Amino acid sequence: MVEDEPRPVFVLGLQRSGTTWIANLLCEHPMIAGVQAVEHRGIHESIFFSHFARAYGDLRDDEAFRKFARHLTSSDYYLLTELPARWLEQQRPTSYADAFRLLMNEVAHRKQASFWIEKSPHHTLLCDALAQQFPDARFVCVIRSDVGLARSRLWAYGRTPQRYPARLLTLTRATAANALYSRVLRRFVRRCPRAILVTYEALADDLEREMRRVATFLGLAFDDRLLRSQYGANSSFGSERARAQALGRLDCAVVCFLAAVGRIIPLAWLGALERRRGRASELEWPAWCWTRMPRPADLPGRPVPDGARGPSMGGPHLQPHG
Repeated sequence: MVEDEPRPVFVLGLQRSGTTWIANLLCEHPMIAGVQAVEHRGIHESIFFSHFARAYGDLRDDEAFRKFARHLTSSDYYLLTELPARWLEQQRPTSYADAFRLLMNEVAHRKQASFWIEKSPHHTLLCDALAQQFPDARFVCVIRSDVGLARSRLWAYGRTPQRYPARLLTLTRATAANALYSRVLRRFVRRCPRAILVTYEALADDLEREMRRVATFLGLAFDDRLLRSQYGANSSFGSERARAQALGRLDCAVVCFLAAVGRIIPLAWLGALERRRGRASELEWPAWCWTRMPRPADLPGRPVPDGARGPSMGGPHLQPHG
């Protein structure tokens, strides 16, 4: 870590909790650099530590590094940085943390920014490892109410919610994931002075107040551009009819009951369940990771159709790594 190098900012939180919203707003600040594209609704997820850092082994091994570099540089995330294909090989990092820092530092330098930002919900359960690997990083942790998140999950991406009993499974997965992620983030913020907690509801209630609070936390002068993103909202409700949709009484009762159960289950048990799922499954790569170039044929794991599943309790599984 060099004294004057750009400072990392990680936005953490469960899918549909407002992470894209706040990350896109932060990217509007002239001193913050991020990787964005219209087709990715603005901020693009690197899934670097949840996927790339799990797939290739020790980067000190030349063969492992070459395969890692070939796959990463063909991904949308790398291509959107507009760095030359061989740039990463020329840097020859020997660890995943160094590789990502070098990549994002270059993105920030080219924009003459003092910060770089990364947003991947898949990284949320790796918060402690990221805090160790990036001792200068700041973490913006976003959570959302159980009812709000469940409503968004049911109607996400233009879906028509299933009827019961199938609907019960969706609500159970969403509420269990929210219990795990919210509790992990609350604990992380209590333990880490470099982390701040933001709620979706507070953002919706008074956006300027919350963005001023986040800017102060990051040590940035407030800029009015933090209130307006050039990218459209990543909302589950793209029409007036969809926005009018609400959870029924049965839905709310189910979510409230499941949320109460999630609050009393020991966090260690929820984490152990997630880790067990991770060990028992292949690494799953979302389709949106490769759209500009073909998905590498020798990529470890298996592909998952775009938008098929979200992270945790029914999505790509996460494991901490060193």
